[in-house]
Amino acid sequence: MSKKILFVGHTMDRGGASHVLSIIANKLSEKGWEAELAFLRVRNAYDISEKVKLTALCLPEEKVNFYKAYDKLKTLYKNTEADVIVSFLLPINLITLLATIRLKKKIIISERNDPKKAGGRLLFLLSKILYPIADFCVFQTKRIQNYYSRKCIAKSSIILNPMETATFPQKMDYGQKSFVAVGKLWSQKNHLLLIDAFHQFSQNHAGYTLKIFGEGPLRDVITSRIEQLGLTGKVFLMGNQPDVIRKIVDEGVFILSSDYEGLSNALMEAMCVGMPCISTKCAGADEIITDGINGILVDVGSKAQLVKAMEYMSFFPEEKKRIGTEALKYREICASDTVIEEWLKVIEKVVN
Repeated sequence: MSKKILFVGHTMDRGGASHVLSIIANKLSEKGWEAELAFLRVRNAYDISEKVKLTALCLPEEKVNFYKAYDKLKTLYKNTEADVIVSFLLPINLITLLATIRLKKKIIISERNDPKKAGGRLLFLLSKILYPIADFCVFQTKRIQNYYSRKCIAKSSIILNPMETATFPQKMDYGQKSFVAVGKLWSQKNHLLLIDAFHQFSQNHAGYTLKIFGEGPLRDVITSRIEQLGLTGKVFLMGNQPDVIRKIVDEGVFILSSDYEGLSNALMEAMCVGMPCISTKCAGADEIITDGINGILVDVGSKAQLVKAMEYMSFFPEEKKRIGTEALKYREICASDTVIEEWLKVIEKVVN
């Protein structure tokens, strides 16, 4: 008899957490698990196996506040026959732990962002109180894991994001005069910093372009900044595009300018295809990049350091290629089959 697993998240929209959930659910369904993905809203941006049940808890037009989310999730948890519930992202994790206190359900929570910065002070404090209640916690980085108590850490693991590396292309040409970024157009990603840095860089480096893949609420603000700086025709907002990794592999250098992250899927994917990468020292990046070896790290919010890193990549093409080649070695570490085995160990430990 197959075991049942219920994954719960906020939305199946385009984003790192949703992508990871789709991969894990698909892989576990292949291994005989009866998997269900339940979301407050379903705007499915990823391929979900026909074996995986996809459940929307709210209608697209419904307004969802904390109380409605709590009510919807508690009803779901009361009725589920799943052997284990796996909850993703801070707000959903907190609601899940509150809603199952008296239900005697086995709960795994997975933190997918930097809760100290992403959720605000109140949610972060609540996470420190409630996360130890879970049967197990999955973190992406040591930095995030170390926010929590010894009790919480004792029943936790660090598991990287699974990458479908078997289908990834591999970068072969390192001569392009371009930069590329991938991420939602909102404040966390700090695309304005990237555009300002590119503007300064381009004053002395003709012929370079910057492409930003992603969509979000700051599109108009970012467009205005591009126009104000006279970068029309040099900086391009590419929107959301499917199979983005094949679009960016032919660009020159990948840049992550985020103020904070959990662990950037986009950065990991860029490394896994062999792209030379520049990243701020946000959570996760400083654990997968060794500065100057398989990427370049700069301080969060530092335009001067970002410009300097961009200039380094342009002045030393052989170094750019070497850094990309070193980054490619990360491909095996986060291959989906390897990461799924780590998830299976955790899930079976909790279930059994």
